[in-house]
Amino acid sequence: AADRLAAFLAATGASGIAAADAVTGRWLGAQAAALPTGCRLWTPAAAALAGLADRTQQVEAARAVGLDVPPTYVVRAALAGSVPKGQFPVVARPLDATTAAATARRFARRGDLAAQLRKAGALAPPLVVQPHRPGALLLVRGCRGHDGGVFALDAFLAERTLHGRPVSLRPAPLPPRLAARCAAFADAGGLTGPFELAFTVAAGRLWFDEAAYGFGRAGRLAMRLGYDLPRHLLVAHGAAPRPPTPDSVAAACAVDRSTLLRHGRALLADSLPAVDRRSDDSRWRLLASDLGDLIGGRGA
Repeated sequence: AADRLAAFLAATGASGIAAADAVTGRWLGAQAAALPTGCRLWTPAAAALAGLADRTQQVEAARAVGLDVPPTYVVRAALAGSVPKGQFPVVARPLDATTAAATARRFARRGDLAAQLRKAGALAPPLVVQPHRPGALLLVRGCRGHDGGVFALDAFLAERTLHGRPVSLRPAPLPPRLAARCAAFADAGGLTGPFELAFTVAAGRLWFDEAAYGFGRAGRLAMRLGYDLPRHLLVAHGAAPRPPTPDSVAAACAVDRSTLLRHGRALLADSLPAVDRRSDDSRWRLLASDLGDLIGGRGA
């Protein structure tokens, strides 16, 4: 695969290659020696991507810059009892943060979590467990340049999700204090290029969920609203000049129609994953929101 990629880059005269996510970025980094002369690697350093891959490192970095982080526990086969009963229901995710969001699972009781850990076996990777706080997602997108400056910070709200991914997306206000802390997170991790921080909006607070490099959960939908992610990536690596004005993000709704239709079907069948359920909305109100976004949203 590396040889075919190098041949393609040489044949097209590519001046650089980038990655849409951390997994691809780490693979490209390992192939750097095979890139043709004159073709640059537009990805973060390996150490920065490794830091993003570990959920516990993400949690520690978020807490260090002042973001609100829920109580966090790392559990293995026989350690379900390390999570206090008062924290349930909980959401458990793989320690590897590059694993698909669909692997997140909600457990209502400690016994349910213990049963899942026994089923997985002693050799299974550990899980990161946090209290489940139902709420909308606030996604903060930004980019950090090779010179260390953070730019293009914008916030987007996803009121409904399916397997943790937005059904639709709207621009949202970004408080200056939150913007500064998100920038500090990117600086501390030594990231270069586009990034995304996800927060759960619950009980009037923004709880840090996870961080991602590249497109993340909202990159493609944000682009439909005018967020110029490809341009920001080139600027970050010195391959394009920084535009004189910020992105003109439309005050509209971007829709992932495939996800929206599957979300609607799950609502009708009463089979919406527990991690996506909201305690403050009925199925019919959520269906009405889906229909409104399907009719009026910018989708593909």
